[in-house]
Amino acid sequence: MKKAVYLLTILAMATGLTSCEKAAALIFKPFESPLNFSSSIPQAVPGVQATLGSSVISYNLDSEVKNATNNAFGADFIKQIFVNQIAINLNNGDAQNNLGNFESLSFSFSAAGVAPVVFGPFNIPANAGSQYTITIPSSANIRQFFNGADVTFNISGMARTGTTKSLSAAVSATLKFDK
Repeated sequence: MKKAVYLLTILAMATGLTSCEKAAALIFKPFESPLNFSSSIPQAVPGVQATLGSSVISYNLDSEVKNATNNAFGADFIKQIFVNQIAINLNNGDAQNNLGNFESLSFSFSAAGVAPVVFGPFNIPANAGSQYTITIPSSANIRQFFNGADVTFNISGMARTGTTKSLSAAVSATLKFDK
């Protein structure tokens, strides 16, 4: 008899936990958050695929999720993170040195012990100025990069025409968080 009561208690607790998770999933709404950082793009040489900048990002996923959900959820609830857009703003771009100098750009996320994820290459129009936004049509899930370690973000690309100076870039990625 005691075994049956004990078994029923465990079964009821397991069902209750599953119901709580289902309820939380129904309450949780996907949200977006910006990831902003700076990068320096060295002088570009035409026709050469090169690394154009790199930045190490410390990102507190738990804090971002708690802020967006009024402390209802933490980082452990997030199972998927996608990149919706990447915007580049050149702080010192000019008529001869701007994003139009580049034929294509690629972006990657990497972290220790995790294979990098590459987005692109994306074609850049010749008339692009100092600001350009790229929409990522179907992003890979990059959740594995946000498990407490620093994330490295790289920009690479091929120059259409050379630049005459290093460019200072403010980069922002719009991340979408989902359960």
